[in-house]
Amino acid sequence: MDDVIKKIGNYKLINEQIRQAVIAGRKVLDQYTRKMDTETLILYAAAVLDPRVKTEFLKAHLQEGAEAVISNL
Repeated sequence: MDDVIKKIGNYKLINEQIRQAVIAGRKVLDQYTRKMDTETLILYAAAVLDPRVKTEFLKAHLQEGAEAVISNL
């Protein structure tokens, strides 16, 4: 998504309406991620239990705080 928003690489010539839609979608995704950070560890536990996701999801979204959350699971 970042490449689309910043018009990098293959997305250099992307239509502005599509870019704006991606920006709006990113805002919604960030809102849900913040809710996961503040409301409950249950969503994180479900993500970790999913064999397709494991801890990579947590590391990608929490960055420096990921290890603390993973150790609490």
